Amino acid sequence: MAVAVPHILVFSLAYDPYWGGAEIALKEIMRLLPRFHFTVITARALKHFPAHDLKEIEEQGNVRIVRVGAKSRWRGQYGYPFAAVKRAFAEARFQRPDAVWGMMESYGGMAASLFHQKFNDIPYLLTMQSGDSEAFWALRTWFWKPWYQKIFTHASAIQAISGYLAERAQAFGARGPIEVIPNGVAEAFFAAPISQEERNALREQWGVEAEGKAIITVSRLVEKNGVDTLIQGYALWRRQYAHPASRLVIAGRGPQGARLKKLAAREGVEKEVRFLGEVPNEILPRYYQSADVFARPSRSEGLGISFLEALAAGMPLIGTAVGGIPDFLKDGETGLAVRPNDADGIASAIEQITGNENLRARLAENGKRMARERYTWDQIAERIGILFDQLITESHARIH
Repeated sequence: MAVAVPHILVFSLAYDPYWGGAEIALKEIMRLLPRFHFTVITARALKHFPAHDLKEIEEQGNVRIVRVGAKSRWRGQYGYPFAAVKRAFAEARFQRPDAVWGMMESYGGMAASLFHQKFNDIPYLLTMQSGDSEAFWALRTWFWKPWYQKIFTHASAIQAISGYLAERAQAFGARGPIEVIPNGVAEAFFAAPISQEERNALREQWGVEAEGKAIITVSRLVEKNGVDTLIQGYALWRRQYAHPASRLVIAGRGPQGARLKKLAAREGVEKEVRFLGEVPNEILPRYYQSADVFARPSRSEGLGISFLEALAAGMPLIGTAVGGIPDFLKDGETGLAVRPNDADGIASAIEQITGNENLRARLAENGKRMARERYTWDQIAERIGILFDQLITESHARIH
């Protein structure tokens, strides 16, 4: 007799082709859990992404994607929770899910919570991924806080990607168990080092001369990621320590792009700061390996997948001890910690690492070992799978 494959109904505002850290995590976990079948209900259009002509329903292995809502980017995003729940009710009439998964404590979590209110015998897992600050959430949720709290209080269990987010879940009144399970790093970032010729060629493209250093950040260009402080710190480092042959490489895009380019010009480093725009994931490992240090002085951070990728690729880190970053940034062990908004601290940390090869090599080796021990997707997916097994088993036991 064939054993039924457990069915997980997933609410995720964004998914293919709208990728961010949370969506990459979702894709990797589902891919590595073929013993489950997933239906992902996602938005057809989002305000910060170009419009695409997408199929309503798409099958990808053990994942079925259902796109809902308006084709208008604003209406598609803000109307998502209600369009998603309406579709989920219809889906449940034909295939009742064994569990519900709310991806992120915002639109996806809201939709999952609304669904769970009607089907409260179906376990609901909330995954917390947000890197936004407490002030951001206070501003966004004060006028509907009682309803927002239900995202947490209705959850049968919560997966937080950092200890910081686990504490936030408790503050919002979570009643179910909370487990810290971080995001992982794709195996490509652990790959063998690229050749010296390939590394030199890429550094030459960036304008790094033979004795120069390359500082890299991979970041969405938004306020919380502190790229403005990084540019100021880099400019200060060049002036104080005389490193004209070096470059700051910024991979990523975002609403602050134009402002950051103007800042680089005001700081006198517009030719030395290289804005690369979005870099495809498949070539990112080469970019990390071609730099000397990874830096991102975040003002808030849920965890920070780019930090983990840099660790796996053998990059020492410069970051701030905010949010989930202290989970992996151990000052003097895997990198150097600076205060938020501290350009002087950034300049000093860059000089300490780039001016001391023994320190740089030790930080890099420690970080790579930590990434391999804690942050592979195989480990992460298995832990999520066990969590779903437990929720489904407990739910069936209560019913029967």
